[in-house]
Amino acid sequence: MKDGDILYVSCDAGITKQHGQLFHHVLNAERLEAAQLVHAGDNPHADIAMATKASIRAEHWRDGILTSPEAAMAGRRLPRERAKSFLAALARRLRLSNPAGCEGGPLDHVIHGIVVPLLLAYVSWVLEHAKQHGVRRLYFVARDAEVMLRIAQLLQGESDAIELRYLYGSRRAWLGPSISRHDTDWQRLLIIPGQTSSRHDITARMGLNEAARETLREMLSCSRAAWVANLPYDQARGFLSEIADSVSAMELILSSIEREREAALAYFRQEGLFDATPWALVDAGWSLNAQAALKRILAAAGGAHQMPCGYYLALARDHLDESQAGVAYPLVPRAGSIFSRRRVIIEHCFLPSTHATTQSYRLEGARAHPVFGRELRSTAELSYAAALQEAALSAARLASSDPRILVALNEHIGEILANAERLLRHPHAIEARAMSTFGTVADMRHEMPFVEPLCRPLRWNDVWAVFSMTLSKKKSFESPSFMWLEGSIALSPWHVRLPLKLALLADSLRNRLRS
Repeated sequence: MKDGDILYVSCDAGITKQHGQLFHHVLNAERLEAAQLVHAGDNPHADIAMATKASIRAEHWRDGILTSPEAAMAGRRLPRERAKSFLAALARRLRLSNPAGCEGGPLDHVIHGIVVPLLLAYVSWVLEHAKQHGVRRLYFVARDAEVMLRIAQLLQGESDAIELRYLYGSRRAWLGPSISRHDTDWQRLLIIPGQTSSRHDITARMGLNEAARETLREMLSCSRAAWVANLPYDQARGFLSEIADSVSAMELILSSIEREREAALAYFRQEGLFDATPWALVDAGWSLNAQAALKRILAAAGGAHQMPCGYYLALARDHLDESQAGVAYPLVPRAGSIFSRRRVIIEHCFLPSTHATTQSYRLEGARAHPVFGRELRSTAELSYAAALQEAALSAARLASSDPRILVALNEHIGEILANAERLLRHPHAIEARAMSTFGTVADMRHEMPFVEPLCRPLRWNDVWAVFSMTLSKKKSFESPSFMWLEGSIALSPWHVRLPLKLALLADSLRNRLRS
C-alpha cells in the first residue's frame, strides 16, 4: 500500500463481501459507479459471484490460494499449529514474491516450501554465529555454497559486515595437493563405496597423470591385468598401505603432485587464507574431508597460518575430528542424521550451482585461476538450478526487507528441518519422477562415464544390494544403491517398495541405537 490508499475491512465496516453489502458500501463511500470498479479476489462466491451481482467487473486471482502442498503443510484442522501455519504462509509468500513462482512446475513447491526456507535459516544462522564468534571473513566453498553466498550477500546489513568471498575448490582439486608422507587421512577419499576401486581407479583419483600411473605400476611390479582389476574393500585398503610403505612410490607421487600443490597454495594466498583476518569456510558438510585436505595443504606451506574451521549443514557419523580437520560448526547437531546419510539429494536438489566442478588450479603469471571440468548436467538440471537460485534471491530480498521473517525462521528451525526430512524420507512419486532426470556422480573424478541417475525404479537385484548394506558393518546405504534410495522406492512397484521400507526401518533403528 502507498500513502493515501484506503483499506476497507469487513470487521471494521460491520458488513461483508459474502453477502455483497461491502461492495455497495465502497461504491457509496468512494462515489463510484459500478462500471468504474474492478475487483480481484480468490473466493469464487464472495469475490466473483457477489461482485458480478453488484455489476462490478470481477477478476478471479487464484495465485493467492494455498496450493495442495501448502495446504498439506498447514494441516487440515483449525486452529492450526503456529509453526505449520507459519511455514505454509511463508511458502506462499515466497512463491508470490518470485516472478516465476506461480508457473506450477512439479518441483516449485519443493523450492519455495522446503529448500529455500532451509537455506534462509541456515545462512542466517551462519552469519549470526560468525558475528558472535569474531569471524571477519567467510569463504563460501564451490559449488554447494554458491547459492548460500548469494543469499548471504542480500541478508547481511551494511553495518559491521562480515567479508563474504567465494572459494573455488572441490575434493578433486584439494586431494592431490594435500597428499603427504606422514598423514594418511588423504587415503579416505580414494576408495569410493559403490564405485570400482582398481589400482588404476585409486591412482587416478590421486590426480596422477597417465605416465606417473604407468611408472608406479612398473615400480610395484603389477601386471596390466591386475592393475585394472576391481579390488574388494580390504584389498584396496591393502594397496594403499603398500603405496604408503614404499619410499620410492611416495616420492613418485609427491613429485607428481608438486606443481598442483604450488598452484593451489598460490590460489589460497591470493584469496587471503594466509593473512591475519579470522576466517571460516561455509559448505554443505558431511565427513570434513575437504576441510582436512585444506588443512594439510596449508600445513605444507609451513610458517604461521590459521587453523581451518567451517560451518556446515550437517556432519556424517564418521566425520574427521578437530585434530584432523579443525573446528566444525553444524546446524544439525547430531552427526549421522538423515541429512548426511542422504547427502546426494541435498547436494543436487538443495544446493545446485550455476557452474561446473573445479578440477584444479593453474598459474598465469602472478595469478592462480581455477580449472573447471566439463559440465555434466542436462538442460533440465541447469534450468532447475537457475529457478532455485532465482527463488532463493527473491526470498532473500524479501527477508532482508522484513526482519520478522528471519526471526520467525530462527524460532521454527526445528520445523523447517523436519519439513526437509519429510522430503528426504517420504517423497511423493511426482517429486521423485521430476528428480529422476537429474544425474549425479559418486566418483570424485566427476567425469561423464560415472554419471548415474539420482533415482530410478528399483529391481530385485537392488533389493538384495540394499539388504546387504543393511546387514553390513562397513556400509550403510552408500551410493549408488540406488543414489537417493527413498526417491527410487517412490518410483518402484509395491512388491519392491514393501521389503525396502522394512530395510529402511531396520537401518533407522540401527542409527538410533548408534546415537
